[in-house]
Amino acid sequence: MSLLSIGDWARAGPLIADAVTGPAAAPVATGNVLVSSVVLAAWRGDQPTVDRDLAQIDTALARGGHADMRSRLAVAAAEAATWCRAYPAACRYVIAAADTDAGTDDLDMRPQVAAVGLRLAADWPAAEPATQPQRQALSRRMLALAADPRSRNAPGRQGRAYQRTAEADASRLTGPSDPALWRAAVQAWELVPTRHRAAYARLRLAEALLGRPGQRQLAQTELAAAREVAVRMGARALAEEAGRLATRARLGPGNPGPADRFGLTQRERDVLGLVCAGRTNRQIAAQLFISPKTAGLHVSHILAKLGVTTCGEAAALAHQLDLASPARTGARQVICPGRRAATGQEPPQDRDGE
Repeated sequence: MSLLSIGDWARAGPLIADAVTGPAAAPVATGNVLVSSVVLAAWRGDQPTVDRDLAQIDTALARGGHADMRSRLAVAAAEAATWCRAYPAACRYVIAAADTDAGTDDLDMRPQVAAVGLRLAADWPAAEPATQPQRQALSRRMLALAADPRSRNAPGRQGRAYQRTAEADASRLTGPSDPALWRAAVQAWELVPTRHRAAYARLRLAEALLGRPGQRQLAQTELAAAREVAVRMGARALAEEAGRLATRARLGPGNPGPADRFGLTQRERDVLGLVCAGRTNRQIAAQLFISPKTAGLHVSHILAKLGVTTCGEAAALAHQLDLASPARTGARQVICPGRRAATGQEPPQDRDGE
């Protein structure tokens, strides 16, 4: 079991750095070092190292070589690019990994590729029209890969853990995130054991629980456990992801800002950020774990406090004065209660609800 896998990053980091910057080694050894280096850098939130390693991986992939190693390099690059939110690049890498692995008999790789690809598809914002064909094709390919008996029957604890993660991330993509599937993923990674991947599964378990009534306290417990592991291991990317979830779900303190003079609460700033991103009321509700009715009330209060009558005016003022909490994704325009007052017309019906 490698130091990286078991979470002994304090010892793994210097060894990997020495190997990357040391004398040139055999291609297989160099490939293994690059796999470890780019994954560790991504979990640590070390963008310069990720960029350096991805450039070297691109060179290695362009040279060709053994299919198993090219698949491992590509899937590691895809995971790193996903943490860095470089979604189109991550898509190219994961498709390359799937294409390369299709010609091998490495059964362990299939569930890993599916897990990385389905997480990418679930994380990829749906508000980028130019990238939607890529995202949709990726989703179909990865769902089929996860359902393949060769993935579902992968040998070994690590292969089974990746498969459980793929199935759980598929639930994020195709419907409400399933707590039972994420519990299975947590348990599978704890058997490997791989602490940082178990912590990622706990983070997603907390997110799934927040979408279920009466599970808030349990979600907070799981999220705290994930954050504790992330902080102890130095997994900054995971810790930041946990922090964003805590903020969205109001499980942690918010950040004050210039919105105070308008009397906007932190929750209203969160809603305003999503209004600026073009979210519907139902999408705001899903993002912040509140009801669509409550989301609509927040939008009404925001318009009144800002002294505007439409969401477009609210968004313009928010951008001008930096009033809103940042929103990661966008969608269609919210149906604002103030639009009727401004135009004298009924707003169009939002097919997603309020």
